[in-house]
This record gives sequence, C-alpha cells and structure tokens, in this order.
Amino acid sequence: MSDVDSLRYVVIGAAASIFPTHRRAQLAAGINVVAASDIRAEPGKQRAAEIGCAFYEDYRAMLAETKPDAAIIVTPHPSHPTIAIDCMRAGCHVLMEKPMAIDVASADQIIAEADKTGRILAINFQHRFRPAVEKARQLVTEGAIGPLVRTLSIEPWYRTAYYYRTANWRARWASEGGGVLLNQAPHTLDILCHLAVLPRKVWGWTRTRYHSI
Repeated sequence: MSDVDSLRYVVIGAAASIFPTHRRAQLAAGINVVAASDIRAEPGKQRAAEIGCAFYEDYRAMLAETKPDAAIIVTPHPSHPTIAIDCMRAGCHVLMEKPMAIDVASADQIIAEADKTGRILAINFQHRFRPAVEKARQLVTEGAIGPLVRTLSIEPWYRTAYYYRTANWRARWASEGGGVLLNQAPHTLDILCHLAVLPRKVWGWTRTRYHSI
C-alpha cells in the first residue's frame, strides 16, 4: 500500500452529520479526497465544494469514473453492505463508520468480500485512541494490574429526542435494526472488548424510558 498522501480517496455520504469530524481528520492526515457522493444533492454538492472535489449523486458512477484507491463510507449503516462490497469490487480499500451492518450475516458478507478481493476493510472505532483507553490497554496488556476478574462499563453518553428526529431511519427496527445498542453502544462495547477480549456468552435486558423510539 502506498503512502497516505499518494492515495486517492472518495467519500460516500458526504452530507452526513458526522462528515465534518471525518474531514478534520482527513486534513490532519493529508488525505487526498478526489470526489464525494451523496443521494442528497444540495448538501452533498456544498460539502464537495468545501473540499474542492468532484461531486456525484451516484456513487457507482463515481467509482467507475474516478477509480479511487480507497473509499470512506459514512452513510446510514443499513446501506453499508451493498456500498462496501461495490467499493471493494471496484478495487477500493474501505474505511466505514460503525456499525458494519444491521445483522451478522450482512457483516459476514462484507468480510468475505474483503478476503476475496484482498482489500483492506476497517471500521471506525476512534475511541480506542483516547489517551485514557490507550493507557488502560497498556496496563492490561503489560499485566500491571494483574489478571482481570471482573469488568464494569458505565457509559453516560446521552442522545436527546431531537437526535432521533434528525433522520427518519434512526432507532427503527426496519431501517436501523435496533436503537441505542446498535447505534451508540458499539463504541462502548468495542472499548470493553478491546480491553477485556471478546466474551464467550452475552445476555442482557433493555428498556426504553425517555424517548419514543
């Protein structure tokens, strides 16, 4: 794989609310974004203009015409499997927002395509790189705190009702595959598994208290 500054990137889902955060990281890393796409034309065009790159409503046309080295996917996750597979078949490495998909079978299809095409597939779990998490990882892996016998994770992140109203696909079984556990909690679960390895068995209970979701 070439140096970052020699790779040509495209963004799929440029109008997403999370994209400005991605853009700051791209600028810091010196990533060369050559094109952006979104099915929402007007906000997508505005983002592309800010980047100074070409804009496409159809990501497939963008892949065919620009032939990028890597694709950054920030669309709602129900669309991830189709888009990611299309990108890898077009020769792109893929960086994708979490979660991969709304079910295990779809996630397995994405992984299988990465294995088949030899493309790099990465899911964005940026909280692993928070200084506190990196330090905790060091303490665990070096054995500085001894063997883990119990873990407790309490996550105070909160989403208002307004957050769930910003997009009609949020927190619905048909379009998101679930609610908080599938959308916000993957970061929390990833940190837990990053520090304490994957569990062999999972069970739980849940309750919807404050939002009509």
